[in-house]
Amino acid sequence: MAEFFDQSLQALRRFYEVVVEALSGVSLDPATWGRDVYLVLAGLLLLLVLLIAWRWRRRKRASGPQFLLTNGVVALVGEHAAAAEADGGPRRPAHLVAPPAADMQLRVTFNNLNPYPVQLLEVALTTGGGRLPVVADASAVVPPNGAVDVVADVSDLPGERGTLQVFVFVTKGPRRNLRVTVPIEWEPWNLRYRVKATQQRVEAARGTASEQVTRVQRAAARRAALRERLSSAGSALRRRVEGAWGALAERRRAAELARLRAERERREALEVAKRTLVEEPRGPFAVPLPARRRGPEPDPGAEGAGDSRPPEAVAVGEPRVEEPAEEKPKQRLEFPDEF
Repeated sequence: MAEFFDQSLQALRRFYEVVVEALSGVSLDPATWGRDVYLVLAGLLLLLVLLIAWRWRRRKRASGPQFLLTNGVVALVGEHAAAAEADGGPRRPAHLVAPPAADMQLRVTFNNLNPYPVQLLEVALTTGGGRLPVVADASAVVPPNGAVDVVADVSDLPGERGTLQVFVFVTKGPRRNLRVTVPIEWEPWNLRYRVKATQQRVEAARGTASEQVTRVQRAAARRAALRERLSSAGSALRRRVEGAWGALAERRRAAELARLRAERERREALEVAKRTLVEEPRGPFAVPLPARRRGPEPDPGAEGAGDSRPPEAVAVGEPRVEEPAEEKPKQRLEFPDEF
């Protein structure tokens, strides 16, 4: 132990000697100071400013409005509490966390430690399982250095931890709207939230919790209206597209039917023309043959005179095929053997 004290004393002596040696080398003339000296002085000045600001902030907080929340609990009531006691009992709770959609009751005492009255606006409870705070009206005027008990029925506070906020309006001071915030913690063995009074704080508030809930609900209503408008516009556009597509399909179907009808009529006309050409071979313009090419008139009494076949026709515009004339046999000239 004595050796430890001796080493500590020697270390302090060496530190003192180093500091004295360093200060002895520093001139009192600022013109001869180097960059290191200026940096050290700037750091000391910044540290002094931060210390002063911290002390001033603590003093300002201490001189501001003072409030206290005491005897605060958020107890589970109704069927959930009875079922929990019947199922698990107080030592073996059935609800390890606060159940959702459960009825609860808030009981807290608000103490005004100021020499002027303040007005309570509302109380808001927020838990980890809930998205929006549960707001309860607590309109009351608290007299100077007085207290008031706040009792409110709330519901749907699921979770294990949360916060209790009391919004206050004061008539004195630069900040009129204040908020007292204190954490709450779920106690399964008592089936209630316990208010931690030792961790409460007072701070300025821009508005109340109900205004936040109103803004969120208004934004949700706007989004729902926008979705409805977009849905109706999409439905109208879809109907128009379906109508235009149906009309286009109908026009295509009509055009296809017309094309098929025209094709069928053309085929029928070709079939009729083929049958006509087979029965009566005529050209584009059918002209009966002249009498001189028809041959001799048939005898009425002769066999087959009663045939009423149409006269032979020739197709105008077709090249006439001349029948080749019969070649007469050439006479061979024979000469006698002797003249």
